[in-house]
Amino acid sequence: MTRFLRHAFLLFFLSFIVGCGEDVCVLGIGDCDEISGELTIAADSSSVTVGQALVFTASGGTPPYSFAIQTGSGSLSQGSESTATLTPNETGVFCVRLTDSTSKQDDICVSSVSTSS
Repeated sequence: MTRFLRHAFLLFFLSFIVGCGEDVCVLGIGDCDEISGELTIAADSSSVTVGQALVFTASGGTPPYSFAIQTGSGSLSQGSESTATLTPNETGVFCVRLTDSTSKQDDICVSSVSTSS
């Protein structure tokens, strides 16, 4: 009886994996990126001085990620798969959008301040 139960469980388990295709992650096989959590973007500060760098970090979602400036003027360069650096060239509010490989998005806005008093 115990042997029968083990075989039945194994058969059920294998049919579950095959039936679900890539919609399940078991022992690193399948769609494991989906279990990484909600896509979020974070900045290392809520404001930055004109001409100084501000680093954004992506987490969750499904890599690879892309970063894009939505509002404001400056340069944005992607440093690694999960980071990007913004260097504003004017004062104001800057919004950066993070997009993952499944087209999910998250935005963050920071302010840029002048160096003059």
